[in-house]
Amino acid sequence: MRCSRHDASVRKPLRYFLAARALSILGDRVTDFVLPLAVLAASGSAVTAGVVGAAGQLPQVLAALQVGALVDRREGKRLMVTADLVRAVVYVVIGAEVLVGGARLVPLMLLALMAGVGDAVFHTAAGSYLPSLVADRDLMRANGQPRAPMPRRH
Repeated sequence: MRCSRHDASVRKPLRYFLAARALSILGDRVTDFVLPLAVLAASGSAVTAGVVGAAGQLPQVLAALQVGALVDRREGKRLMVTADLVRAVVYVVIGAEVLVGGARLVPLMLLALMAGVGDAVFHTAAGSYLPSLVADRDLMRANGQPRAPMPRRH
């Protein structure tokens, strides 16, 4: 089966989106693992490491409704890019705090909260952006893309 010009034009943005989303998810998982360990190593306190790790997850629960409303009112692509840029800056500042600032609890907790808000915004926007890239009939398959490769149709 041959692809139409429209199918090819949709596949390219979908591939970029899926690649960017996969890279962002990889960064999230690495951060979930490394951040508490770095805080533990720098501060020597398991409590500090746990509080900082929990602070990063808290916005997923507490800000879900507000983030959903924000995503409904703004362009998803811009929100995703902005959220990832904000998180990147926050992670650099967290690294500086761990290396230079002595891993103080309050700054790390506030920074982790900021990163958590960015995480909530990114993933909520990504979930609502995907339908704009594919036809309704292809949405289920596109939703499965980040988890498993699709067989190529010729």
